[in-house]
Amino acid sequence: KLFVEQLSVIEGNLYQVKNQSSQDPLNFPIKLNNKLASLQRVVESGEYKPTAGSYIVFKELKAELAKELNQLDKILKAH
Repeated sequence: KLFVEQLSVIEGNLYQVKNQSSQDPLNFPIKLNNKLASLQRVVESGEYKPTAGSYIVFKELKAELAKELNQLDKILKAH
């Protein structure tokens, strides 16, 4: 059971698992997958290269994702 709980924590950090209805995104914070998707939309909407701010946000989100993937790797190696 601990294994599933550990995986659920990572899932909850990557994806908002509490969303059940179309109104739930207003009630629960967005998670990493939505942040990355939002950044993608911003970058794709322009005709020019991404802004410096977009690169900064990408770097931060990339670090968050790396942290979660490292934790997942530790969990999988332990089981």
